[in-house]
This record gives sequence, C-alpha cells and structure tokens, in this order.
Amino acid sequence: MELVENDSAGRCGNLARTLLVLDNFEWIKHEAESIGVTVIPIKGIDVLTSIYSERLDRDVRDIDLLTSSVDDCLKLVGRLCDNGYVPEFDFAVRSDALLAKKKISLLSTSPCRVNVDIHFALVTKKFFSPTTSTFNADAFARQKSGRLDSVDNWLFLAQHGCFHLFSDSKWIRDLDIVYQSFTDDERRTLSQRVEQYGFKRVWLATLSFLKQDLRLVGDVGSDDTSFVEFVKHLSAVRKKSPAKKTALSFLEFFFIADRRQRSRSWLKLIFPRRGMLANIYRINHKALYPLFWVAHVTLMAVTVPLAHTVYRFHKYLL
Repeated sequence: MELVENDSAGRCGNLARTLLVLDNFEWIKHEAESIGVTVIPIKGIDVLTSIYSERLDRDVRDIDLLTSSVDDCLKLVGRLCDNGYVPEFDFAVRSDALLAKKKISLLSTSPCRVNVDIHFALVTKKFFSPTTSTFNADAFARQKSGRLDSVDNWLFLAQHGCFHLFSDSKWIRDLDIVYQSFTDDERRTLSQRVEQYGFKRVWLATLSFLKQDLRLVGDVGSDDTSFVEFVKHLSAVRKKSPAKKTALSFLEFFFIADRRQRSRSWLKLIFPRRGMLANIYRINHKALYPLFWVAHVTLMAVTVPLAHTVYRFHKYLL
C-alpha cells in the first residue's frame, strides 16, 4: 500500500512540475515575441509539447530554446534577466565565450520559474559544432510555425543523446517514437542529410541503441563499424575507471565523421582560443588566460594520446 501511495505521489509531483514547465514556456514565448525574437522549442520541451502532448508523461526539468542568431539570444537573455533570471556563469555573456559555446544557461531565482538554456545553434558542443554550421543555418531556415523539421529534430536529438551515451532512457524512447513514425521518404531524407552534414557516426550509433539492423542502412565502412562497437562497449561499462572517464571526456571528437574535420577539431582542443578556454575551465579573468593556456596545452599533450589509446584498445582497457 505504501509503495502505491509513494508511486502516486511521485506521478503527481512530476505532473505538477510538467505543468509548471509548460506555463513557463508559454510565458517565455510571449516575452520573446514582445521583443521581436523567434524561439523554437528543442529537446525536452519540444517532445513534451508534440509527441507527448496528450499524455504529458515525459519528464522535463528545464526549458531549451533555439534562437536564430547570437543577437537574438542576447536580447532574450537580457529580457529574462530583467525578470528573475541570472546567468549560470558570469563569463558566459562575453561574446567570445558565447560564440564558442553557442548557448547560455540561465538560472531562475524564483520557485515559480524553471531554468532555461538559450541556444543559437542546434549543435552546441564546443568542438563538434564547427563541422556542422551549415546544418544549423539550414535547420532554422526549414522550421515551420515555430517547429523544427522532423528529420532535423531527430538528428539534433540523436547527437545530444550520443554525446551523453544515452545515459537517460527517455532519450532513446523519444528517438524511437519519432523514428518509427517516419515515412519511407523521411527516412531517405534522413540518410541524405546524414551524409550532407557529417552526422554519419551519430546516425549509426543512434540506430544501434534503437536496436536497428545497421545492414539495412547501406554502406558502412570498417572504421564506422569499429566506432559503433566502441560506443556500445563504452556504454555497457558501469565502473567509472580512469579509462572510461578519459573516453567520455573526448567522446564528441570521435563522433565527427570526416577525418579532416576531426583533425581540425583536435587541434582546436589542443590550442584553444580564449573563448574556448573560458568555457573549458570557466574562467573570467584576463590575467589567468596565459597560465591556463600553457597548463592546458601541457595537459592535452598527455591526455589526447591517452584518449586515442583507449579508443584503439577499448576492449582491453575498459
């Protein structure tokens, strides 16, 4: 009896949280419209208001929104900060840091509001995003009535889940529901955009988590097959060993399908610009940058080869 009551209380609590999130979302949309900013719901708030709109049984803890540009992002940040929000990190509103991160996290100072992440790029990982800037622009252009194109949205949800190794089962559930709803034409469009925007490894890894037969998706090279095996093996390892922590720290780089783009991203990691360095170490003092830059390059000289060693010999090291 007690278990049933606790379960019922938990469902009521989740529903109350969901209703609060939805109310906040409508309020933020109104505020954005009042300053001429178009916002598109992404991630949890998007699936909650689309595929789960009738059942409301999708847990959402905060609100993620996409804007069309860094200027619109900053305009909305300013509006929300005038209404009870504060940036999670002080350095995040600096132009160099914001351009590197491509999003800003706002924390609510009121129990009646939930935290908000405002993006101006769909691919927000610091080193993965330069390879897909065209995808970001095209996806925003293809949106209709404040919603992403279904294929673009699936790709975005897939890369988000992949970078976190689908540590939350709800991400797999979201992607599976959308994927199963695709028509044959939409699946063909998906495979075309995968190649066009460099999402091949994201696509293959996601399909493997959805338990789809990869032999049905066309040409899959030995390098990509090895990568999918690495990702599946890494996700199955439960212990937080040094090797696993190293692999997770550099996971996004291995998802970059094109070798040349992957190499460029590794170089940007090893020799980062100031905005990138600020996001990595969350620093906001000019005098600290030279010191952190030297320390970072030294650290990368050790850890980057280690990450590649773990990738190559993961069956023995993980």
